[in-house]
Amino acid sequence: MGEDGVHCELTPNELDLLITLVQNANRVLTRDELLEKMRRHGSDVFDRSIDVLVLRLRKKIERNPSAPRYIRTERGFGYLFSRPDEDGR
Repeated sequence: MGEDGVHCELTPNELDLLITLVQNANRVLTRDELLEKMRRHGSDVFDRSIDVLVLRLRKKIERNPSAPRYIRTERGFGYLFSRPDEDGR
């Protein structure tokens, strides 16, 4: 379900990415860490496909994908799932 309460369809890889990020909430994960964790779930993902999956997932779950509240980019490090109620956003 997106932030606006509307149900959205996720691909298996998008779902695996979301689960991986949520299970590691408030922790920055590098692309390599995401790839490793997602492959354990049987996902067939590659280095740059992580970026594409993040963009597609943001479009589905964020109210404003350009200013994400949940899946944030930590430049030079990786991605972080943040619960807005926990960080005051």
